[in-house]
Parts: sequence; C-alpha cells; structure tokens
Amino acid sequence: MAKEVKKIFEEAGLEFFISGLDILAGYMTHVPEKYPVLVFVERENIDEAYELLKGQNIDSIIGDKVTEYKRIYRILPVDELTVLRPTQEFDFAKDGIAEQEKAFVDLYYEVTRASFPLSLEELGRIFLNMHRRIFINETRLSKVAIRRNLHHDVRYILN
Repeated sequence: MAKEVKKIFEEAGLEFFISGLDILAGYMTHVPEKYPVLVFVERENIDEAYELLKGQNIDSIIGDKVTEYKRIYRILPVDELTVLRPTQEFDFAKDGIAEQEKAFVDLYYEVTRASFPLSLEELGRIFLNMHRRIFINETRLSKVAIRRNLHHDVRYILN
C-alpha cells in the first residue's frame, strides 16, 4: 500500500514522506499482514492528499482529526488504512521516505500515544534489531525525539 501511495503523491507533486512500520518492517520478527500506512504530508496539502487517495479508492483518514486507532477501526470497517498526518518538518526524510531514526520515533509516538496496533514488546524488538544490524545515529535520533517532544522517552531507551 505504501508504494501505491508514494506513487500517487509523487505524480501529484505533493511534499510528503512515509514513516513508521513501512520503513522498519525489515527489523521485525513477525510482520503483521495488515497495518496502517503512516504518511506525513505538508500541512497545506493534507486535504488534497486525502482527496487523491479517496479518488483511488484508498481508505484514508487525516490523523489529527481522529488520534486513536481503536476508534478509527470502530468508525471505519477497513482492511488497509492510510493515516495522513500533517507536518511542516521534512528534515529527516528523503525521496518520500523517512530516515530510520525518524521512522522509529514516529512509530514510537504512534504506539505509545495513539494506540497503533503494535505491541510495545514488538517495538522494543524493532529497536534492538536496528541496534544490532545497523549503526543508529543517536544524535539524529535525539534531535528527532526533541522535535516530537519524546526526548525523555528516547533518552531512557538509549541509556
């Protein structure tokens, strides 16, 4: 689904990036069959992005209007969902894809603050696998966390 959304937004010339589980799935032990696609879109174009996806019969919701996934799934009987989050911050993304540190912080926020359908244990395993397999830029991770107001949480994880 993320690849399809990326193609649609690139063709429309929107500024966006895909984040969260789509970026970090390679670090998971058990990747869920279905999960919400997390897309950050330039704040001024969020409604246009929503309409583009609606025109392609892709179920989506603007994330700042409904913040809990449990509530979303009660409202919308969907199999696959794209959550559009408005943003003005594109420093940690390139070519429509979030850097891994940004994707982790975004996913951490979604799991701990918005009831994203992923266990905290699995999120921890993602971080450990990232730490084992790649060099994590702790400075970048901290900068992203500060911008998302999660710096205390991330500092605790790093220590």
